[in-house]
Amino acid sequence: MSVLEKFGVEIFTQETIHHRISADKPFRPDNPAFLFIKSGTIKLRQHLSDLELTANTFIVTDPQTVYELISISDDFQSRMVSYKREFISALSLKFNRLITYRYFRQQMNVGVPFSQDDLDVVWKSVNFLKYILDSETEMTYKKEIVE
Repeated sequence: MSVLEKFGVEIFTQETIHHRISADKPFRPDNPAFLFIKSGTIKLRQHLSDLELTANTFIVTDPQTVYELISISDDFQSRMVSYKREFISALSLKFNRLITYRYFRQQMNVGVPFSQDDLDVVWKSVNFLKYILDSETEMTYKKEIVE
């Protein structure tokens, strides 16, 4: 069983991102994701518009959008947090999820800049989450820690 199936969320690095993004052909992701870019650039075609994402930005990808990978720079560093909708629905967060999701999908699918300090905090948090997800050590409350 994959991490995504077990916990509802999975983290991809720049080395493993090819599992999520197909090259040389249009694709539609299976699940929504947050793509955080620490360094370098990635060029995507989103529907028919070209989009260049650079360091200290993030984008929300969504399964209703068609993407095409155009290029990735050699110094590209990223983390992609892919999640199942059921994962978000199961969280006990106090906001309207539908309104929030629509906002993210409409406003944050073009590349949102981060300050270096903010990206550093997110980067460390995502790496910690990846460590927890990848750990084969039995942990009490692992699912709750992930949530």
